[in-house]
Amino acid sequence: MKRVLVTGTTSGFGLDCVRQFLAKGDTVIATGRNLSRRPEVFAAERALYGDRLIERDLDVANAEQRSRIARQAGRVDVLVNNAGLGHFGACEFTDEEAARRVFDVNFFGALALTREMIPALRESGGKIVNLSSVFGFAGFPLAGVYSASKFAIEGWSEALAHELRPHGVSVHIVQPGGHRTGFLSNALWSVVPSDQGLSAAQDQGLRSFQKRLTSRPRGPSAAGVAAAIVSLAHESKAPLRVPVGRDARMMSFLKSWLPKDLFQAVLFRMTKSGFSREAGA
Repeated sequence: MKRVLVTGTTSGFGLDCVRQFLAKGDTVIATGRNLSRRPEVFAAERALYGDRLIERDLDVANAEQRSRIARQAGRVDVLVNNAGLGHFGACEFTDEEAARRVFDVNFFGALALTREMIPALRESGGKIVNLSSVFGFAGFPLAGVYSASKFAIEGWSEALAHELRPHGVSVHIVQPGGHRTGFLSNALWSVVPSDQGLSAAQDQGLRSFQKRLTSRPRGPSAAGVAAAIVSLAHESKAPLRVPVGRDARMMSFLKSWLPKDLFQAVLFRMTKSGFSREAGA
């Protein structure tokens, strides 16, 4: 059985990861911001799995907390860098503080924690699973900062895979599409003044589109992404990249097989049509 450290476990993919790893018989170090103040999150799992569930506070953007986790973790077979922060809005109206916060959580936090955990992972011959997104290989309008942070995860993970392979540590990237999680409700948004014409219409179009997505009673749940992560953790041989969800697989296929200019043209038409329809243009 594995000993797994998962970040960002208070909701969404991370929460389902903890549950599925535990159900498989693994020991899980579940981390999240102010997790110690939220005993209700893992109340059922605590009662069911006992000391196989270890709960720890961790804001991945906090250097002191990262170092504490690395010191206390002990043996770790799998590190799942799941913690993430969404951001939407036009680049023109995105302030630098918000952009830096997104990168601190999505990229620099994952990089810094991984750096501290490499000695333990080298000793165990372990695995690193980094959460990217369909936004990590296709840049969508009004998601530039978030896409950039996930593009950074992709490039870093690919380089890290080559770097750590001789050390017996493997690296994997999970690329989810749209799933039913609390991601959109927790995301940051740039404020676009209502008198900004087309920019305001684009912003409203995206907000309407995302509101419609979150209100749908059906759609893929976070459990599918968690299952892919658990499978990667236990496979002896696993691919570098794993797109999860029909939309992610479709976009990955199109990006791989279409000429670059044609892919961009298709993406432009898709997003333009979506914004126009949602904004009522």
